[in-house]
Formats: sequence, C-alpha cells, structure tokens
Amino acid sequence: MMSEHQPANLRRELTNRLRQERCPALILSERTTSSAGLPSWEIEVAADRCKLPIICTYTGCRDLHSDETANSAWWPDVLREIITGGRARTFMSPSTLVTLAQAFRGVTASTELGAARTD
Repeated sequence: MMSEHQPANLRRELTNRLRQERCPALILSERTTSSAGLPSWEIEVAADRCKLPIICTYTGCRDLHSDETANSAWWPDVLREIITGGRARTFMSPSTLVTLAQAFRGVTASTELGAARTD
C-alpha cells in the first residue's frame, strides 16, 4: 500500500490544485535557479497542462525597471524555456502587495478578454 506522501500522489494532488487555480504566483529569489525537481515540474504543469498564466514576483524588488533584484538569472531553466518559447502568458511583478494585486487584476482581465501578454 502506497503512503499518502508518495511522489505520484503528491503530483496528482498538486495537478488537481493547479487545475482549480486561475493564476499561480511564482516567487523568485537568488536561490530559485537551484530549485529543480518539484518546483520546476509545477511550473511546467501550470503552463503546459493547465494552460495557466504565471505571475512571477521577485523577492526584495520594488521596481522592475530600476531594481537589480528583478533578475532573469533567477529564473529556473523551465521558466526560461516557457517564457522564451511563448508557452504561457507571464506577468512580472515586484513583491509588494500593491503591485501583486495589480498583477492579479491584470491577469484576470486579460484572461477574461483572451488577451496574451508577456512583460
């Protein structure tokens, strides 16, 4: 008998949760690139299987245009492939409550309108 915490059961549960999401938020930091395995798998499932847009938010970042912490070097390889290949809409946001709220509103509006946008 398999334990509830076996990888197959965990992945099935995460896939079910992603299917109920409108837009997952991915928190990026200087350690994100070393987060292979399950986080990369979740990003791929959200984009490819569930066709979800992804909000990418950068820890410690207040302004994407002038802040060095908003760094594509923090992207895991799978996120880079998804963004450069146009496999999912992505929205970039500093990690402040106001900008995250704006990003979620923008995703909701563009999803309802069927618009595609990558910032």
